[in-house]
Amino acid sequence: MKTTASPQVAARRDPLEPMQPTEEPGTGEGEEIDRRALIAETAYFIAEGRGFTPGGDVEDWLAAENSIDLALSRPAVR
Repeated sequence: MKTTASPQVAARRDPLEPMQPTEEPGTGEGEEIDRRALIAETAYFIAEGRGFTPGGDVEDWLAAENSIDLALSRPAVR
């Protein structure tokens, strides 16, 4: 019988903690940053943190945008 490996699940992180970029600007090293995907994931975790109550999706998205934009504007820590 052939078994398949289950997909890895990403570790949870604090949704309000800024994420560090995976690429040093101008170096071409690391993975390309997908800003929209980072915002969507962060907004999801913010919504999860408030129990997915209706009516907060726009605020969640805007908070996620601020968090990601702040993280991407910081120099990468080495």
